[in-house]
Amino acid sequence: MSETVQQNFYQIKSDLSEEEICQLKDEWKRQVTKPNQFLGQNVGEGKGIVISAGGLRYFTSAWVMINTLRNFGCSLPIEIWFHGNEISKGMKRQLAKLGVQCKDLKRFMDNSPHGFLMKPLSILYSSFQEVLFLDADNNCVKDPTYLFENAEYKKHGCMF
Repeated sequence: MSETVQQNFYQIKSDLSEEEICQLKDEWKRQVTKPNQFLGQNVGEGKGIVISAGGLRYFTSAWVMINTLRNFGCSLPIEIWFHGNEISKGMKRQLAKLGVQCKDLKRFMDNSPHGFLMKPLSILYSSFQEVLFLDADNNCVKDPTYLFENAEYKKHGCMF
């Protein structure tokens, strides 16, 4: 440990009570024993598709992709993530007909970012344990459910 870091550590430590130090140690131990979880994360169940698709442009692309997936027989649950008022009630009704859940990131975070930053956050806060993230403007050529059974995915737990 560098001398500066060590000095900062002792300065922080000296500003805390014994009880606060014990609480921090307990919280640290709790976090370390659950390395796949993050504060605030909803640890979900099962497999599903996550799409970040706010605004008319991305909604339209996502709606085409979801219709294509359903026509291929894909029965995976799907979540569309958006920010604030990017998706109207009418859009939500159209997605509900396809069995899609709409999730507003603002309901999960204070000062939630939008745009590109929504992608990792939508994965983090999704209700699925295993996520297939698709960009809104992607289109699949067949049902992607088989990807969850891929040997490399099973071996490494992810695929890019």
